[in-house]
Amino acid sequence: MSQLLVNDPYAGQQLVEVTESGSYFDPARVLWDERIDGPLPEITLGGMVRQGDTLVFDQAQMDADLLLKNPQTLAQHNAPILAELERLDMKLIRPLSEGDQARVASIIEQKVALRAQLKKE
Repeated sequence: MSQLLVNDPYAGQQLVEVTESGSYFDPARVLWDERIDGPLPEITLGGMVRQGDTLVFDQAQMDADLLLKNPQTLAQHNAPILAELERLDMKLIRPLSEGDQARVASIIEQKVALRAQLKKE
């Protein structure tokens, strides 16, 4: 049996065994196919990305994989960001009521930047 290294959007990076005539249901998710690319090199499961003909470790990929596999970690990451977003919502009340458009714009910019830091499931 041969192995495929795949990125599963629901279960993270995985090794999947296939027969010589088998295939993976979504070829776009296959990072490495031993039948095509040769023996799987030494890897850190969850943190690999393909660069040309090689697999290399990528910390951002590993972090994303860990968040996907551990929802508790995801919640811990997002909790302080969500709390700060709530605080900024409260800070909007006075500038909105006073018509301070510059302050409103500044707070909204802060909220957009924070939302970009949120990790998705």
